[in-house]
Amino acid sequence: FAYVNRGVLLLRTEFKNDFEAAECFKKATEEFDLPAGMYFYGNMLVYGAGGIKKEVEKGVELLIKAAAEGIGEAYFKLGSIYEEGAEGFVKDVIIARYFYESCEQADIFNHSLHSDNIFWTPE
Repeated sequence: FAYVNRGVLLLRTEFKNDFEAAECFKKATEEFDLPAGMYFYGNMLVYGAGGIKKEVEKGVELLIKAAAEGIGEAYFKLGSIYEEGAEGFVKDVIIARYFYESCEQADIFNHSLHSDNIFWTPE
């Protein structure tokens, strides 16, 4: 979990470095299969944040895996992607609603990842 914590610090503090944060989340995902890493790394891949190559499909796949592992924030992000038709996805309010309802069932506001800025979107 140290890679996830370091990545979050690199995203949200005066030591901001999106590229290094992405590398931390990538390690947390690929080496340790951590759902929190999947959420953050997937999010960064969707938007190509931190100077990493934009890989929307892979990012959404990671968000779906993170959601399946209980990361409610991933359901929320997926809902917003489909609600807005973001990043090349066809706008689909039925799918968006499914993800938002799943988010509620995951009790997002009591999840351990929750903080003031968990719904991270790149600037």
